[in-house]
Amino acid sequence: MNRFIGYIQVACFCLLLCASCVRDGIDEDCNSYVRFVYDYNLEYIDLFHKQATKMNLYVFDENGVYVTELKEESGAFAPDYLMPLPESFRGKKFIVVAWSGLYDQSYDKELLTPGVSTLQDMEVRVNNLKTRNGEGTVDRELHPLWHGKHTEIKPLYNNDITTVSLMKNTNTFRIVMQMLDDASIDVNDYDFRIISPNGRYNHGNELQNDEETEKVEYTVYHTENDDETGAIAELNTLRLMTVKDNRLVITHKSTGKSILDIPLNKYLNALRLEQYSGLSLQEYLDRSDKYGIVLFFKGMDSEGNYISVDMQINGWLIREQNVEDI
Repeated sequence: MNRFIGYIQVACFCLLLCASCVRDGIDEDCNSYVRFVYDYNLEYIDLFHKQATKMNLYVFDENGVYVTELKEESGAFAPDYLMPLPESFRGKKFIVVAWSGLYDQSYDKELLTPGVSTLQDMEVRVNNLKTRNGEGTVDRELHPLWHGKHTEIKPLYNNDITTVSLMKNTNTFRIVMQMLDDASIDVNDYDFRIISPNGRYNHGNELQNDEETEKVEYTVYHTENDDETGAIAELNTLRLMTVKDNRLVITHKSTGKSILDIPLNKYLNALRLEQYSGLSLQEYLDRSDKYGIVLFFKGMDSEGNYISVDMQINGWLIREQNVEDI
């Protein structure tokens, strides 16, 4: 219903704009606009103006040759925000690629040259990767990132609006570790990583990384110990793809022993609510952007290995198993 009302509001706004083009038989200035919508989420409502703060719109001609970049950094977009297109676009067709949240502190992008660069030259990647064991490491919180693409825009300059739908590329994980035998646990004793070959994207939001040589290790950007909750760690990752191996790994720092090493795709899929069962796993992963994982440990053996663990993802129990077999 909210989505339907939103479309009615936009339609009414368009009618008002068009009506303003002609008054008393005199033509007034009219524009063409691009509207951005982020309703590709599990709530199925447009959250663009509530979450996005920056827009980079890359414009290519109908043959895929780069023309220009349009930018807007408002800090917060109004619900009725529209990006105007230059008058020089009149009578031409274009392809546009939108990246929202493309902050230099988090991402790098290829420099494009008007009239020379093409769609195939576009690449966005997580930046300042630190090297550890030959892998790229991201140890900071990334700015939320969205992608969108529209393959044909024909500005009419009668206050027409082209809508570009966005997909969110960033995910946040909050991991909580608890001991069920009342033993203490310290988050600083553990190393948390999500490992995935997902650091580079092309114009179509497709992964460019080689799965064997370009894996990215996302490590914690926030940790805390809470007397009641347990050991807490937060980390993020970029887009999780079903065709790639994405793993959550937790190791004990002093011993180097792995206490958890699981394929994320499998376990996130297992804990989908029934209402999302009709979605493909890829669509579910693309619509969801926040995950809570709780690990309940049940004592140690004589060698300091945890005996067993229960795991919950987003509040649902997924597995009880000897740790060494996970």
